[in-house]
Amino acid sequence: MNDVSLNKKVPLWPLWVLFFTSTDTLLFGTNANEIFLYVPRIIGLCIFLFLPFFLHKTLMINRKTIIAFILVVIATFSAFVNKMEFPTIVSRIISILVAYSIAMYYEHKYYVAAFCKFIYFIATVAIITEAFAYIYPAIFNLFPTVTNTADYSFSAFFIGSMRYDFLSNQLIRAEGIFWEPGAFSIYIDIALMYELFFKETINTKRIIVYLVALVLTFSTTGYIGFFSMVLVYILTKKTINNKQFINKFVLCFVMLILIVGVIGFENSSVYEMVFGKIENTESTAVTRYSSIVNGLEIALNNPLLGVGSNKIRESIIQYSSNSSFGRNPMLTNTCVMQFATFGMIFGIIYLVNTVKYFTKQNWNWLCRIGLLVTLMLLYCGETFYSFLPFIFVFYGSDNIKREGADENCINQFTS
Repeated sequence: MNDVSLNKKVPLWPLWVLFFTSTDTLLFGTNANEIFLYVPRIIGLCIFLFLPFFLHKTLMINRKTIIAFILVVIATFSAFVNKMEFPTIVSRIISILVAYSIAMYYEHKYYVAAFCKFIYFIATVAIITEAFAYIYPAIFNLFPTVTNTADYSFSAFFIGSMRYDFLSNQLIRAEGIFWEPGAFSIYIDIALMYELFFKETINTKRIIVYLVALVLTFSTTGYIGFFSMVLVYILTKKTINNKQFINKFVLCFVMLILIVGVIGFENSSVYEMVFGKIENTESTAVTRYSSIVNGLEIALNNPLLGVGSNKIRESIIQYSSNSSFGRNPMLTNTCVMQFATFGMIFGIIYLVNTVKYFTKQNWNWLCRIGLLVTLMLLYCGETFYSFLPFIFVFYGSDNIKREGADENCINQFTS
């Protein structure tokens, strides 16, 4: 595969199109109008077929290609054996192929640059949306109303959204373009990880916007992931200049404010929304535990091809009802879901290459392990069916250690 010439700009707009039409979004992932659900499938297929021609790249048989082939074959056989619905398996396979195409034809630093710019834009819009929600909520009646598959109504305007039932709450949660605030918070945490660990120069303005948007999601998983990441940053990043020291100080200060502000007022709405769920034996804590245990039991009992997406819900209910440990019938773990849905071989390939994504970074061992643990904590919060988790798999299959890139240099060669 030929490298992109440095005297040419690398077009990033195909990545932004993929981000905006991802199955993680409200409009194209959980829209009750099924016509919208075909958009990411069509765009994803076009990206897979035409991206190499557009970027003047050639297809090579390498490790990424072999892994993509194996995953697609296993997913296809699983779909046939478990009688999965055709649209569902098409979406899963296209998600794998899109992630493969991105990792195959874009250097990692360009993907990171595109992702961070995307989240910065979405987070900025989300903050502005929050302000209007408190000051002038009637403005959302001017935009189209969308109903999702859970029968919630949203005011949707492509670059943002607002759930109508949130407007009646004392605390209004930010969710950007995503299907719910928890998903948004995980995207923000990944952007924070890229800004803090994958770049030579930290963009303080972006960090502030990310943090404000993260706070406004009131997401337990998002906060836990952030605290884990900051701990890794404090323990592993050396202070080499005043700017980096200031960044550390700001992060520590924000974390302190969050801890004091949330935990210090135990009877507050914020406390109940974020930490009350952990104490509720019927909610977050038990759900996370159940997702891991039930999902792994399903995978171990169906090791070759899993149970397929169409039988996951039924299987989870069965396994939780047979347990005496108070589990609930939920599967909210992205990593475990791969094992339960498609079997042990698929799951092991997925997990091993995700681990390699971090172990091949040019960091010390504590940083690598710490960020891997952070990602696994984030995966406990939501089940992602998009190409996002497979991005880590295919970039993790590289044989090279990655260096951080100065975004000023990246910007000279991107459009």
